[in-house]
Amino acid sequence: MGLVLKEKILLKTPQGMSEIQLLFGDITQLPIEEKVDYIFTSAFPGDYCEVPGTLIGALKRNLGLRVGVLAKDKEMDLRRNFNCWVSKNLPDEMPYRRLVCFERMSPFEKLSEQISGIFRAMMPVFNNADTTVITPLLAAGNQGHSEVMILKSIVKAACHWIRAGLPLRCLKVVLYMRNPHQISDGEIQMIKTFTDLKKKWETQKDVEVDKVEKKYDVCLSFSEKDEGLVKGICGGLQKVDVKIRVFSQHFTYDHEEVWQETIFQTMIHSKKIVAVLTPNYITDAECLEQFSLALCVNRLNKVEALSPFYVQTIDAFPSYMTLVQYTECRVRKEGEVAEQKIFLACSMLIKSLDKDDQKLMKAADKDDGAPAIVDKKKYDVFISYAHRTPVEANRVHQALLDIDPDLRIFFDKSELTTGNIWQETLYEAVDKARCVIALITESYLQSTVCQEEYNIALARFMSSDGICFIPVLTDANIKEIPAAFAQAPMVDVRDVGDRYNEMNHLFAERVLKWLKEAEMNQFMQPPKQARIAQVTETWRKRAFNQRFVCAKEDCAITFKQDSQAADKVVKDAKPSKTVVFSCAKDCFKYAAALSKFLSLEKRMDVKCEFLMPQETTLSVQPPKLQLLDSADMVVVFVSDEYLTSIQHRHELHIALCRQRMTKDRPVVYLIQANHIKPQPVYPHLLHHSINLGDKMWQTMSLRIPREQDPVLVKMPGGADTLTIYCYREEKQALTTAAMDIVAKLEDGPGPEGSGMPTNIVNLEHLIQHLVNKGVVTNVPVEKCLVSFASLKDQKKIAVTQSADAAVADEPPVTQSADAAVADEPPVTQSTDAAVADEPPVNQSTDTRTSASSAQPKLRSGRQGSSSCVLL
Repeated sequence: MGLVLKEKILLKTPQGMSEIQLLFGDITQLPIEEKVDYIFTSAFPGDYCEVPGTLIGALKRNLGLRVGVLAKDKEMDLRRNFNCWVSKNLPDEMPYRRLVCFERMSPFEKLSEQISGIFRAMMPVFNNADTTVITPLLAAGNQGHSEVMILKSIVKAACHWIRAGLPLRCLKVVLYMRNPHQISDGEIQMIKTFTDLKKKWETQKDVEVDKVEKKYDVCLSFSEKDEGLVKGICGGLQKVDVKIRVFSQHFTYDHEEVWQETIFQTMIHSKKIVAVLTPNYITDAECLEQFSLALCVNRLNKVEALSPFYVQTIDAFPSYMTLVQYTECRVRKEGEVAEQKIFLACSMLIKSLDKDDQKLMKAADKDDGAPAIVDKKKYDVFISYAHRTPVEANRVHQALLDIDPDLRIFFDKSELTTGNIWQETLYEAVDKARCVIALITESYLQSTVCQEEYNIALARFMSSDGICFIPVLTDANIKEIPAAFAQAPMVDVRDVGDRYNEMNHLFAERVLKWLKEAEMNQFMQPPKQARIAQVTETWRKRAFNQRFVCAKEDCAITFKQDSQAADKVVKDAKPSKTVVFSCAKDCFKYAAALSKFLSLEKRMDVKCEFLMPQETTLSVQPPKLQLLDSADMVVVFVSDEYLTSIQHRHELHIALCRQRMTKDRPVVYLIQANHIKPQPVYPHLLHHSINLGDKMWQTMSLRIPREQDPVLVKMPGGADTLTIYCYREEKQALTTAAMDIVAKLEDGPGPEGSGMPTNIVNLEHLIQHLVNKGVVTNVPVEKCLVSFASLKDQKKIAVTQSADAAVADEPPVTQSADAAVADEPPVTQSTDAAVADEPPVNQSTDTRTSASSAQPKLRSGRQGSSSCVLL
C-alpha cells in the first residue's frame, strides 16, 4: 500500500524552510528513511481500544505498537494543561521516535478548539527544537468530523504557527486510503482544497516583526483571576514612565478559530510581552497558548520580546518555560514588600526598552538585509555577588561609574536580559572580563552560581592570563572559609564603619588605575601558578585508579574487585535506559563508537540517540533538543568545533541547567576530544570524566600496535550501518566511558546532593585533594586577608611564592594487573560540603542564593595554555 505524496506547501521563515505535506495511504507504512520525531493520534480519555479502522488499531495490527501499553509508562503527561501525553522512545525499527496522544476532554468540544489545543501543545512538546511530525486527520474517524473541514483547519493553523515561529520543520498530514493510486471524487476534492491553500500561503509575504509599527511598549499576558496583580504592574509601569503605552486588557479568545490572529497581532505590535507567571496562569490553557505565541514572537525578533514576571510561586514549571529568563517579583525574605519588587521589575523593564531601541537604531543604520549580529562584549569589570546581599554590589557599581561612566561593567541586574540563555551569558562574561570583583558573604559561599563565577575567575588568576581578580570580604560573620577560596588574596572591608562612600571611591580609583596602567599587583599575580590541563588530567588519573584496572596481558580494562560496580549482578530482565549524544561533526565517530560499546553492555539495554544533524545517504535529521530533557544520560563531546557552534553551545547549557536542577544523580557525562584552544576558559573547567587526549590512554596501550580498528555501528532506526575507525587508545578511553556511564545509570537516584553540586570545578579544590589525598579543613579567613588601607599605596610586587608541589606529576602508567596509573602523592585532610542548587534565574533581586555550604567535590578541567607552569 505505502504512502504517496500528493502535494506540499513550502513556507519560508526566518529560521529556514518548513513544509506541510498531503499524503494518501497508510500512515503505518512510513518508510524508515523518512523517520519523524512524532506521530500524533487522538482518543477519548483513557480509551485506547484497538478498533479496526482507527490509527490505534492500525498501529497494533501493522507495527505491533500498543498505545494502551505506552500510556502506562509515559515520558510526559501533559493532560492537565495540554490534553495530551507523550510516550517514551519507541523501538528503533519504528518510523517514529515517539507518539503523542491527544485526548478529547469534552464530547461538546468544537473542532476549532480541538485543533487549537493540538498546536498549543506543540511548543512544550517540541521544547523549542526543530521537529518533524506525521499525523492523520485528527478528530476524524470515530469522532465524526468532516475531512475537508479538518484538513482546512489543520493546514490553516499549521501555516499560521509556522510563520509565527513555531519550530515545526515538516508536518505530514495523511489521508487513509487502501490504494493511494486510485482516488475517488472525495479525494480529488481534498487535493483541490490543499492546492487552494498552497496558492494562498506560498504567495503571502513573511512576517517582518522588526518592521511592524509598535503600538504598545508593553503587552501584558495574564490570567483573568490575576487582574488585581496586573493593576499593580500597570501602576508600577506608570510610576516609572507616565507616557508608557500598555496593553492591559484581558485577551478575548475566538473559540470558532484555530488561530488567534488578534492576540498575535497585538503581540507583534508590542515592544515587550510580559507574562504574569502565577499558578493561575500555568493552569489556564488560554494563557499557555499566549505564552507559546510570545515565544514565537521572540524567535522572530532581533531583540528579546518576552519578559516574564514571576509573581507567585509555581510548584512545577512546564520544562519549555525554564529556558526563558524571567524577572523575580516574589517576596522571598523578611522586609521585602511586594509593591517595591514590582516597581523594581517595572523599572528594569523600561530600561531594557531604551536599550532595545538603541540596538534597533544601530541595526537599522547598518542594515544590509542580513540579520543583525550582536557582538559578545568584553567587559572591563565583572561584579560577582549574591543577590541576597545586593547593597554593597550596588555601591561598588555606582562608584565605578561615577569615576568612569564609559566603563564596561557586567552587573547582572542590567546585563542579564529576560529571554536569554542566562548561564552562557554569565560564564562568557566572567571569561572575558579584565577584572572580576567577588563580594564574599555567607550567601555567596552558599550560592552555586556565585561559586561557578568565582571558580572561572580563580582558574584564570592561577593561570596568570592577565585577569585582575579581587575577592572582597564584606561579611563580618565569616571567620573561616573553604580552602578552595583561600588561594587569592582577599580585601578586608568589614571594619570600614560608616565610611562606605569613601571606601568605595578609593577602591574604584585603585581598580581603574590597575586597569589603565596594567600595573602588576598581587591581584594579578597568583602566589602559585597552575596549568589547568595538567591538574585536571592528574585528577582523572586518580579517579581511574580508584575504580578501574588495566590488565597486563591484553590491556583489558575492568572494574576493581572492591568497586561497587564490580559487584553488580546481571538480572534476567535488563533495565532499559536512553543515552543522547551531543557532539560536533569532528567527534561524531567517537559518539558512534561509544554508542556501539554501550550496546555491548550485558547489564543494561541502552538506547542511543544523536542530537547532531546526521547527513547520511538516506536522510538529514535536525537536532532534537527535547531529548535533553528526557534522556537518562546526556553525553557531550566538548571540542573546539563544538564550541564554535551556537546550536551546540545551546545544547550544552540546556544539559548543564538540567544537571543543576537534578540533585540526586548525574545526568550529564562530559568527554573532551579535540579541545585545544585555551579560550574560552570555562569549558575546560567542566566536569569532564574522560579526555581522549590524556596520556594515560596511550601509556596503557603501549603493548598493543597503534592501529586504527574498525567499529561497526548500527545507527538508531536501523537505516545505516557505519564503519568507524578508532585508535587503540581511543577505544580504551571510550570503553572506560561506556563502563562508567552504565555504572552511573545502574546506581540510580541517590541522596540529595549526590548529583553534580556545581557545573564548574574549583582548580584549587582539585589541587588540595590531589596533594593531600583527603579532606582539607576550612582555613581561618585572616590568613588570606589584605587590609583595605594597604591598597592606597599599592606598589608593583614581585612573586614571592612558587609552590612547586601543588600537584606533582605522576609517574608513567604501569602495565600491571592491579594498577593502571601509578601511585599518587601522600594524603592530608580537607572539607567538602555539597552546595545545593538554586533557581535558574537571576534577573531581579534575589535569585542566585542556595542553602548549603562550602565547596563541592570537583572532578575535571581544561587543557590550558603552555605558558602556565604547574607548581
